[in-house]
Amino acid sequence: MKKVTEGVMDVIVYPSSGDKTKNRGFAFVEYESHKAAAMARRKLIPGTFQLWGHSIQVDWAEPEKDVDEEVMQRVRVLYVRNLMLSTTEETLRQEFSRFKPGSVERVKKLTDYGFVHYRHRDDALAALGLMNGAAIDGAIIEVTLAKPANANREGGTGSAVGGAKRYHSRGYLGNQHHHHNNNNNNGVTTAGGGGAEFMMGDSAAIRELSPRLGEIYYSEQSDGVDRCVFPLFPGTPLAPTSLLQLKQGQICTAQSLLEYFCRKNYWSPPEYHLYSTPGPGGRLLLLYKVVIPSTRCTYIPDKLCVLLDDAKELAAQTTLWNLDSVLRGGVSSCDAASSPS
Repeated sequence: MKKVTEGVMDVIVYPSSGDKTKNRGFAFVEYESHKAAAMARRKLIPGTFQLWGHSIQVDWAEPEKDVDEEVMQRVRVLYVRNLMLSTTEETLRQEFSRFKPGSVERVKKLTDYGFVHYRHRDDALAALGLMNGAAIDGAIIEVTLAKPANANREGGTGSAVGGAKRYHSRGYLGNQHHHHNNNNNNGVTTAGGGGAEFMMGDSAAIRELSPRLGEIYYSEQSDGVDRCVFPLFPGTPLAPTSLLQLKQGQICTAQSLLEYFCRKNYWSPPEYHLYSTPGPGGRLLLLYKVVIPSTRCTYIPDKLCVLLDDAKELAAQTTLWNLDSVLRGGVSSCDAASSPS
């Protein structure tokens, strides 16, 4: 990027969840100023530039919003990314409590990222220092303090832990038009910077996924079981509830988000069809095909999974990625999908 544009300060590339030797088809390039980023964006208009034989598409990156420092001082949950799909919650529990057995309260893993809840903040900070950059199941992991999902995400007064700037590796599916608002979005978290997002190859028309599928925010209610589970007393009134009545923050998985998206567009619910193939060591590798009858489209992920839940979540993610490309005027989602024979 330095060869073709001026003012490049940093580049962020995220590895593929299934193959850590490959990237996800997009990158974030940080420039020294908004002006430099704007000039680069103008220069790299679609059809005029290629990287390694691939045409690229450029747009503004949405910066990760800072959470108030006072709020972050109470966090005792770690966000862990770059995990292998095969890594289990039990493995995470063992690795993150190795320095102090019993310190981990609970673990939640979703595809290639997860959250580790500690009983005490001091233990979380100790684990942060010990585990960031460590290897688990052959993957070098990245560990940060998780940000409460219900904190002020429109921009806080404090700075992110460690002072590191980050950009959303996945955006919000409902925000179809947020990337057009270039006057208000410099793509950075601090003054004087600018950012642009570059996407290559088949991913050129694919925007980011929901923050809840890979962002470092977690539900503050999940700090303890007593905060997210309440007793059901006799006589408590219960009313039928539509998925569309929920707030976005109550939807935490790609499967639920896909169902929400289908209902919002008055489509029939997605259908999941399970397939398998023999893998190394005699293990059965799994894959789900997703069919949306209303659009007559089929979506197939390009990775196989060992765990059933991972396979279904990955299939839902793949479907959302393709649907998102359609919303942004990209290639047909049906063209981007295939089905097993």
